[in-house]
Amino acid sequence: MTDTPEPTAAPDAATVGLVWDTEPVMGSRPGPFLVDVFVGIKRHLSTLGKDLVVLAGARAADGVTAYVAAARRGGLDGLIVMGVDEGHPALTALTASDLACVAVDLPLYRNRTTYVASDNRAGAVSAVAHLRSLGHHEIATITGPLSLMPAVERLVGYRYDMARAGIPVRPEYIASGEFTEESGHACATRLLSLPEPPTAIFAADDRLAVGAMRALTDAGLSIPKDVAVVGFDDSPAAELVRPGLTTVAQDAQAVGVGAVSLLLQALGAPSSDAAESDFQRVAEPLLVPTRLVVRESCGASARLL
Repeated sequence: MTDTPEPTAAPDAATVGLVWDTEPVMGSRPGPFLVDVFVGIKRHLSTLGKDLVVLAGARAADGVTAYVAAARRGGLDGLIVMGVDEGHPALTALTASDLACVAVDLPLYRNRTTYVASDNRAGAVSAVAHLRSLGHHEIATITGPLSLMPAVERLVGYRYDMARAGIPVRPEYIASGEFTEESGHACATRLLSLPEPPTAIFAADDRLAVGAMRALTDAGLSIPKDVAVVGFDDSPAAELVRPGLTTVAQDAQAVGVGAVSLLLQALGAPSSDAAESDFQRVAEPLLVPTRLVVRESCGASARLL
């Protein structure tokens, strides 16, 4: 884990651009997490007296240089990117340019490009370990789209904690879904139809968890008496559903502040004629810690871990 960096000297008039593609990625609707990240970015830039320019998502007709061209037109010094498909050609062209760039939840790591993300793997480990501490061994997981880094890292965390406890991971206990309630409902329904259904479900997103809870209720099961549920995000819904949803909280504000700090650090560093060691110093990613918020859906007393 890397501590939030202190921004190095950058031009006082530096103008930061934000590329935020709010169109669905792999069928998943934008969640509240990126909205809160955006607020964190905007507030931190405001305290620094710097401006933020929001760019439209790249369209196919714009060509592969869409983001680079937009940044040049706007006289932007650097870009923060979030909600963009990792393989988008315009993103590839951006990271290959000499523009400073910081991505949110995208594993970009080259030249003047780096990324910031929640420590998704550690968060998943804390969720699964907590379920094990309550006596569960038949623990299933519902993943998000495995083309997205957070979903992959949360699955890795699930596998890691099960392995360190010596519990074999059953292939049928891994249900791949999308970050929607409908997907959580469908995946949980499939898990309940297994000859040996799980006694606990770790869902890689609160929307998945809420959908899973609805499927359990539809099946006449009690939460957490029959099946315990843990989510990820600590979205507003986590406190509203009954029973309250145990979940892994992300610090969206810290992610936003970290994105700004990393970008200003990159802007104050040498660009394309620098040595490789300078690139590595600029491009060190930032992982923001998560925390487990315990509510009633797992069967333990509500508390913060």
